[in-house]
Amino acid sequence: MVNKFKALFVDSFWEIRAGKMLYIYGAVTLFTAFLMAIIPEIKIGGEDIFNSDMVGEGVIGGISGMFFEQFIGFMIFLIYLGTAWLIPAFMKKGRIELSLSKPLSRINLLSMKYISLYLISIIILTLVSITVWIVLSLRIDNFDGGIFTSLIAGYVEFFVIFSIIFAFGVITRSGSFALMSYFLMKIVSGLLASREVVYSFVEEGPVTYMLETLYHIFPKFKDMNTSLMAYIGNEPNIDYYPIWSTLLFAVVLYAITSWVFQKRDY
Repeated sequence: MVNKFKALFVDSFWEIRAGKMLYIYGAVTLFTAFLMAIIPEIKIGGEDIFNSDMVGEGVIGGISGMFFEQFIGFMIFLIYLGTAWLIPAFMKKGRIELSLSKPLSRINLLSMKYISLYLISIIILTLVSITVWIVLSLRIDNFDGGIFTSLIAGYVEFFVIFSIIFAFGVITRSGSFALMSYFLMKIVSGLLASREVVYSFVEEGPVTYMLETLYHIFPKFKDMNTSLMAYIGNEPNIDYYPIWSTLLFAVVLYAITSWVFQKRDY
């Protein structure tokens, strides 16, 4: 079983490399690292504020933390764009039959493919983020660990995003449809997160019940990220519901995908 997973993991890596996405990730990383390295000096009283005590480390660390939160979000965007097309490619006629002919159950085959793509994705995310972090930290002389909290949140967020893209990629065999399904779900999730605005204009009734029900069903990207950052920051009175309910959505969606994959005739 371990050897089969290793083989599928390596195969998934070569798929990503063959799609040229590694070059894009590398180019974005090098360009961002270069920009961080050439940040111009900001002098006050003849001193570079990054290398003096005029600005507290907490302020500089907070600024770098906000930057990495945005950078990690952008890299997640690029990574799921790159992986979305690999799932339909895996499901292509001829290739899927070859994979199913191996002495491996369908559920194990699907799980290994899911885990291998997810692991490769977060390894890439970690490597590019740490590379840029090291360059920026050397430039501002401040090795703040805020990047690691952003990475943890990024791993969780990508797990949910990848579960959606993987599910629709397997079910529809279309990378485009998988991406559109995620974007649509993201939009609906954002609108439902602001449902309180609608409640102020309509009386309690079918509309409010429907919106509230949909909120509990759909993934809660915005509220989940807020709760994750609050948890990582050891803030009091954390609302864990958006986290576990969104993760539960991803797990249930994967279970449905597995069931469809097992029942479908290839």
